[in-house]
Amino acid sequence: MQEIIASIISFIITLVAFCLRNTISLGIYSYHEYPQFTSIVLTLIGIYFCYKFMVRIFKMWFNFVIYTMKVVVTLGVVFVLALIYVRGFDRLINQDWPFVKMIIENVASSSDKSSWFNVFTSSGGQRIIEDGASFLEDIGVEDPYAYFDYVKENIDDTKDYSFEGFEDVLNGVKDFLANSQFLFQNN
Repeated sequence: MQEIIASIISFIITLVAFCLRNTISLGIYSYHEYPQFTSIVLTLIGIYFCYKFMVRIFKMWFNFVIYTMKVVVTLGVVFVLALIYVRGFDRLINQDWPFVKMIIENVASSSDKSSWFNVFTSSGGQRIIEDGASFLEDIGVEDPYAYFDYVKENIDDTKDYSFEGFEDVLNGVKDFLANSQFLFQNN
């Protein structure tokens, strides 16, 4: 059985070598006898291969863009569902999204039209946080308790929400950040 397979493979290799040898000989002969015709045929073959290559590149790029869009949409849906699960639909729609919208509007209306990355870094590539509320002030929120005031003002029934002791926790975080002098760097 192995002898039969070896002889078949040997015959196929001999046939491929014969075809390649004769194709090369034919190409050399036609280029010497008919140089213009051979140049035209080789140019057309080259254009065909370039066209096929470009079509494959475009399809790969297009499929990559479609895949990226699918991933972004899927992660967005998972993120929103996780927010709904964690915060609840009513709180997310009536409290969180209007507050985020207010922050975005404050950033958009600020006189400094720098990018969001400048909130985290200064022009030197690093920034020392000296005050825990400075991040909120940088993006346009002057009062770090604005969210909780917003909730108290816009929600009729605040007896379900307990904010007691939260101010102490927030002040503790601010003091910790101010005393520890965290250094953020771009790597």
